[in-house]
Amino acid sequence: MAVVSKTMPVSYDFSGKTAVVTGGSKGIGRAIRQQLKLSAAQVWNWDVIAAKLDGVNFEKVDTMVSRSMRRFPRSVASTFS
Repeated sequence: MAVVSKTMPVSYDFSGKTAVVTGGSKGIGRAIRQQLKLSAAQVWNWDVIAAKLDGVNFEKVDTMVSRSMRRFPRSVASTFS
């Protein structure tokens, strides 16, 4: 299957904003994560699959493990400290 790369004709300025993308390692989540980063947002990728992108924070998240869920607010809040 061929991968088609398209750019969005509209861009937004998310400077000073933080975005959390769940499932940002593959598919639609990855495309959203990339577009938010291009729009100057502080981006967090929360996923069970590690996929790092320069300038994007990554947190391994497994919603089936409750202790994993407890650290979420701290991981994002730490970027504002």
